[in-house]
Amino acid sequence: MPVSGEESGRNLSAYEELRREFGQHRGEYVAISHGRLVLYAKDFNVAFNAVKHDPHAIVCEVGDTPRTTPVRVGKIK
Repeated sequence: MPVSGEESGRNLSAYEELRREFGQHRGEYVAISHGRLVLYAKDFNVAFNAVKHDPHAIVCEVGDTPRTTPVRVGKIK
């Protein structure tokens, strides 16, 4: 199993390679996990739920710069 830095790097590389496809998906969200495109979705929750098992997955709106830190969902205490 790759360390988290390697997994994040694979996901960012996949994002960069897919940029040329993004034009036809403006306004949608992209979900990338384990270095591969999982899906494009019009709804953030659909994209997030597809990869929520992977703490290093990327979910962002097409055209945005992806975050390299895991996303935490829930209330801040």
